[in-house]
Amino acid sequence: MKEVWLIRHGESEANAGLVTSMPDLISLTEEGHRQAAKVSALIPAVPSLIVFSPYLRTQQTARPTLERFPQVERQEWNIQEFSFLSPALCKNTSRMERRPLVEEYWQRCDPFYIHGEGAESFADLYHRVCAMYRRIEQIEDGLVLIFGHGQFTRMFLLSLLLRPREVTPQLMQEFIWFDKVFEIPNGGIFKVRFYGREPFISGLISDHLQD
Repeated sequence: MKEVWLIRHGESEANAGLVTSMPDLISLTEEGHRQAAKVSALIPAVPSLIVFSPYLRTQQTARPTLERFPQVERQEWNIQEFSFLSPALCKNTSRMERRPLVEEYWQRCDPFYIHGEGAESFADLYHRVCAMYRRIEQIEDGLVLIFGHGQFTRMFLLSLLLRPREVTPQLMQEFIWFDKVFEIPNGGIFKVRFYGREPFISGLISDHLQD
């Protein structure tokens, strides 16, 4: 059997409402580092693979686990957060300051729209999720830890539930709803077990985050 843990990064500067610049360089807060340590302490056995995105906050979240299991293979995958706003147009802004641009983007509901330089479309996000699924399929057995991001994880889970054949405005609308109602806390873990090629979502784990 293969078990995949989808781990959202710890609290970041952006999550805390601070002004940020480039999305890939957003760091964890002190609370985020504490959450990363709690995630590491929860892991029950030596994993077969540790994966993280190119973004700093996932690598910082993975660091206590990498230090605990230095012998385990580690890989960087293209599973960074959905960057639907152009970084150049959002430099040195807070989450609250970006809210009008965020609302305008989702109201457009165009899966192929690109906001500007450095941004990606919803279709791009979906294709990256599919690429991750293909990489997971190639892994035989064991515990796989994937340190990733909230929206990317929700898109992955939604794709497992809906099994879409193509990217459509309806799929994007489904994601908008799913993204609003399905909260994954910083440091939260989703476990997905694979019996052969069939995935089984076992639910969200967040008790370890309680003080």
